[in-house]
Amino acid sequence: MDTIELKPPGLSLWRHISEIIGGEIRSGKIKPGAAIPSEYELVARFDVSRHTVRRAIMRLREQGLVDVAQGRGAFVRTKALEYTITERTRFAKHLKEKGFEPRNRFLAAKKIAASGEIARLLRLDRREPVWRITVISYADEVPVSLGCVFHPARRFPSIVQDRETNPDIASVYAQYGIEDYTRLSTWIATRMPTEAEAELLQIDVLDPVIVSQKIDVDPKGMPIEYNETLFSGRSIRLHFPTSDLAMKSGLPDRPPTISRSVLDSP
Repeated sequence: MDTIELKPPGLSLWRHISEIIGGEIRSGKIKPGAAIPSEYELVARFDVSRHTVRRAIMRLREQGLVDVAQGRGAFVRTKALEYTITERTRFAKHLKEKGFEPRNRFLAAKKIAASGEIARLLRLDRREPVWRITVISYADEVPVSLGCVFHPARRFPSIVQDRETNPDIASVYAQYGIEDYTRLSTWIATRMPTEAEAELLQIDVLDPVIVSQKIDVDPKGMPIEYNETLFSGRSIRLHFPTSDLAMKSGLPDRPPTISRSVLDSP
C-alpha cells in the first residue's frame, strides 16, 4: 500500500483523496488521457470504502479534471478539440491540420427507401433509395463523433465501399465528378446519449452530447449528404466564424476560456 499524508483535521476523507489525486493530475504525474487508479486501487491505497472513493472521483469530475467512461473507469480530461465549421469544412482535413490522424469505422451500412423526412432533406422522391451509414470517427484512435449519414444511392452507387476505405470525403466525392461541395445548413442541439451511444463514444451516460445535423450540396445546390452526428460535449468545441473577415484576420489567437458558471463574476 502506498504511503500517504495524514488527513488534515476537519477535512472529509473524500475531499482529502480528491485533493491528492487532483494534485497528481495538475503536477503531470498522471498524464492527460491516462486512467487514474481504479476504485479498487484507491480503496486499498487510502483504506476507505468504495462510496468514499466514488465521492472523491465525483469531485474530480466536478472540477473538470477527469471524465468517467461507463464500464472503463475515470480518465484525466484532455484538451477539447476545437472544430471550426464553415461552408467548406472538411472534417478529416481539419483533424490532420490539428495534428491528429483521422480514421472512420463503419458500424452499419444499408440501402433503404427514403422516409418522408430524409426525402425532403435530400430533395428526393419519397421511397427513393438512399444509403444509410452509421459511422464512428476517431482522432488518434480516440472516438470523437458518432453519426448517421444519408446519401442518394442512385447518384453514389458504391459510396459505402469508397468511404469505408477513405476518411477524406472530399476525395470520395471527386471520384463522382464533384470537385467542390459546400455545407448548406447546420442545426445544433444537445441531448443525453443512450447507453449504446455512450459506450461507443467512451463517455458516461450522464454526459450530454452535441447533436449536429447538416446538409451538404454540390456546386449546383443539389443535396449530396445529410447527416446527424453526435459529439461528446466534453471533448469537442464547435466554432462558427460569422464572416469572411473572421476567417482571414479577425479571430483572436485562441478561444476565450469557458467559465464554470455564467452566474459567476469574471
